Amino acid sequence: MADKPVNEIIVLCEGYSRDADDGGEVMLANCTCTLIKGPDCNVIVDTMTPWDGDLLLRRK
Repeated sequence: MADKPVNEIIVLCEGYSRDADDGGEVMLANCTCTLIKGPDCNVIVDTMTPWDGDLLLRRK
């Protein structure tokens, strides 16, 4: 029996959540963006914000 192909999981950008000011009334946050590379296809999970496109394109 042949070995099954293995998926690879790569964190492209790590998410965060932090106070934007000292008062704690404003938060800055972004999600973690993850690439799943499979034998037949690749999937990006949670593609971040519309303003993060360049960040993903620069990621190697």
